[in-house]
Amino acid sequence: MNVAYSYKYLWNGDPDWTEGKHLYSSPDKCWTGIEEDLDGDEMDGLTEIQITRKVIDDEDAAITVAFSGRKEILDVLFPTAENEEEEELSTFFFNGMWFDFPVPFEKGDVVVRFDEDKYPHHRFETGPFVLDGITPWYIAGLDDERRKRYTEGRNGDESDMNAWGYFQDEDGRIYSEIMFNYMDLERYKGPFDGKHRLLKALSNYVKGNIGVDLLLTAYRKVIIDEFADDVMLRSWYTDEGLTLAGMKSEKG
Repeated sequence: MNVAYSYKYLWNGDPDWTEGKHLYSSPDKCWTGIEEDLDGDEMDGLTEIQITRKVIDDEDAAITVAFSGRKEILDVLFPTAENEEEEELSTFFFNGMWFDFPVPFEKGDVVVRFDEDKYPHHRFETGPFVLDGITPWYIAGLDDERRKRYTEGRNGDESDMNAWGYFQDEDGRIYSEIMFNYMDLERYKGPFDGKHRLLKALSNYVKGNIGVDLLLTAYRKVIIDEFADDVMLRSWYTDEGLTLAGMKSEKG
């Protein structure tokens, strides 16, 4: 079959695509061209790579596969659909799929999204959080009758790839929220300093390693520490004023 492969890629923060100057006879040779074009630059700095398979004399038959800088498939882009079936395939090729992938985590683990820029047009909770559950865990925990009612008539899709847990706001306070997609998670290895000390305490509480009394003591201590040097006091008043108000020792 008369086909040729081409590529283009987009750097993080760059609005313009860089297009390859050659055509290739196979995907492997196309990847070789990409790596040579980058000339040793880190591929992790790329937002997206697109490889297009073109059919000579039939431009409507082109198919494009979008990859991350780590060569992970992000999407498949089809040519203009000619009927409803092709439209659904084009629109929901990946979004309409769901697989019960296992994860190497347990309830209470501190995790973080490995690439928060992977879906730039979506809103996500950010930063490390204490994992409380994922959709497959929830389904597995139902009794047979409830699981049947939950799954009967449902078509699994990307909305079933959720994880939820306990996040922190800028002040360190804890709140519960849900995120997508649990396959984007990796174990958070630290540092557990500043407000993130509280994540370690909460993780050990969820796992049953410490009691609620120690958790609440740690929570109070961390929050007090985070508010001890309030931004308003630092930026609005002089050291002399803070000393006169009894907020700062005369000895410094």
